Amino acid sequence: MAFQPTAEQQNAIDARGTVLVSAAAGSGKTAVLVERVLRRMLDEREPIDADRFLIVTFTNAAAAEMRARLSEKLASLLREQPENARLLRQQMLLESAHVCTIDSFCQELVRDHFETLGLSSDFKIAGDGLMDLLAGEAMDAVLDRYYTAKDADFTGLLEALGADYGDGTLTDAVRTVYRYIRSLPYPDEWMDAALARYTDGGRLEDTPWARAVFARAQETVDASLARLSAAAAEARGAQKLMENYLPALLAGMESLREIRETLAAHDWDRSFSLLEGFSLPSLKAVRGFDDEALKERIKTARKESADD
Repeated sequence: MAFQPTAEQQNAIDARGTVLVSAAAGSGKTAVLVERVLRRMLDEREPIDADRFLIVTFTNAAAAEMRARLSEKLASLLREQPENARLLRQQMLLESAHVCTIDSFCQELVRDHFETLGLSSDFKIAGDGLMDLLAGEAMDAVLDRYYTAKDADFTGLLEALGADYGDGTLTDAVRTVYRYIRSLPYPDEWMDAALARYTDGGRLEDTPWARAVFARAQETVDASLARLSAAAAEARGAQKLMENYLPALLAGMESLREIRETLAAHDWDRSFSLLEGFSLPSLKAVRGFDDEALKERIKTARKESADD
């Protein structure tokens, strides 16, 4: 079926200059790009030859699909206009067009200008194995330097991450951050912003990560309160359970409400103290009560709330 662009897609095809097309998968972005490239190839006033285009993708499969679609479209047009020399020329030039991944284009660019960059002509792209080896050597060199200098901040970081078991946790953390920032367009700026969150001189409670801790703790407390509230409601339906289970459940709910209020107030020290000392009262034994399923539901709710 021939591609029938929508009004918005047609605008993207016809537009001159820089165009950003943002759409979900399967919405026709590749078809729009094919039509846009063909429109420029066959423009009557300012045509551009196929080998003058640079079309980069993220995967080899996407590059192959793009080249195949352009080739099929040109072949289809040639069947309709077999005498069109312009179409024939573009079909031949398409073989040398730059339709490739970003990685392969950059590699080709470096290979063509290695002398300008001060590189050897036989340079190679390091694989994952070699990169891991080089990263390990660099990490060892940095760690040796800090161990030798006996840097106080470095020692404190090691202790915070569990130095009793070696520096593996630290190296894993550094590699995780390094891998992440390599995916960012401006890694240095990201690192500066991240460090600023810890060096702004403000209160601990006001830092972004502390707010995230408070929010997560409040969610956990709310979930425990909901479980205990449901269990208390069930206990009220039976005299023996109301006498033996309900007091402990209500006491636990009261403690959780106090913790919830302290968390909401972003009182770090008080919250830590309450959470560290928190425990739910034990349920008294109940004998001669036939509904074992009800008893187990209440016990489970109490246990899950205590474990959280």
